[in-house]
Amino acid sequence: MDDGVLEEARKRALQEHLSLAKYIEGALRAKLAEETREDSPPYRPLKTFKGNGTREGINLNDSAGLLDIMEGRS
Repeated sequence: MDDGVLEEARKRALQEHLSLAKYIEGALRAKLAEETREDSPPYRPLKTFKGNGTREGINLNDSAGLLDIMEGRS
């Protein structure tokens, strides 16, 4: 590790009353979390349409029944 980077980390750890190991662990966690957020798809609002909800007889909580209806088995 670069001596300058290590010295800066030591100073900041002291300022935050943390051990150097805890400070470095926190910095790594923050960086990993940041990369995870960058990899996730952007938020897109759900498209909605006019109407009165689902068709008669469709229960969105019944995935097997919904699959049957979608595949014409019902």
